[in-house]
Amino acid sequence: SILMAADCARVTRVPVTEFPLLGRATMGNFVFNVRSGPNVNSNVISASFVLPDDDNQAVLTVSKQGYGKLTMVDQYILASRDTTGIDPFGRKFEMDIAAIEVLDNMKLADESVVAYIIITTSGGKVIKMSMDDLPVVARPARGNIVVNLENGEIVTAVTVSYEKSE
Repeated sequence: SILMAADCARVTRVPVTEFPLLGRATMGNFVFNVRSGPNVNSNVISASFVLPDDDNQAVLTVSKQGYGKLTMVDQYILASRDTTGIDPFGRKFEMDIAAIEVLDNMKLADESVVAYIIITTSGGKVIKMSMDDLPVVARPARGNIVVNLENGEIVTAVTVSYEKSE
């Protein structure tokens, strides 16, 4: 399946079987509805593959407001194409997604690999933190503060780095 996120705090998980084979010259099909409802004028910000039959994969979610969490991929139910998706933080928190990424279980299974999250902000901060500092929580949870932001500052980019430990 594919996990897709929009900048309006909506996420959808669509099975690959929902994608028909199309010719090179075709426009394609809508996968994630970013035209209506809570998604009006939103943009898709990420898409990650989920390994088949592996609900033990973790999903890293970081909000523009500086909160982060890990959630198991099975918390995101499979949906059909062209849905508006679900809120990964729960509506009561009113947060926007800066990044969402399915973690690489093959790399994490290696005892000699350490996973880090690298976060940049609109104020020029760059923070590197261990993945071990994030809790594994349910999908509607807010998560923990991963970066202290100044007034008006937001998280602009997030990446995951897998490094061999000494």
